This record gives sequence, C-alpha cells and structure tokens, in this order.
Amino acid sequence: MTILKSLLKMIIVRDKLLIEFENYSQYHSNRKVLLHMTILFVAGTIAAYSLVMKHVLNNVARPHTR
Repeated sequence: MTILKSLLKMIIVRDKLLIEFENYSQYHSNRKVLLHMTILFVAGTIAAYSLVMKHVLNNVARPHTR
C-alpha cells in the first residue's frame, strides 16, 4: 500500500510540475507576442508620423503660386 501511495504522489507531483511548466511557457509566449505587437505599433506610428510630416513640410516649403 505504501508503494502505491508513493507512486501516486510521484504522479501527482509530476503532473503539477507539467502544469506549472505549461503555464510558465504560455506566460512567456504571451509576453513575447505583446513585445512584438508593441514594437510594430511604435514602428508604424513613427512611419505614419514621418510620412505626414514629410507631406506637411513639402507643402509649407513650396511657394504658393496663383
């Protein structure tokens, strides 16, 4: 009976470790996705701002002809 109990405890501990590892892996995967999304958002914002400012500055620097 004690061998069976110790075997069951080992199985339970192993399952708990696997669940914790899965949660840990999912947490880091989510952080990685969040980091990539943030980098893409910042890069997109900078690109859009650059295009708008280029357009604005070209129109401001050009003399008006009527």
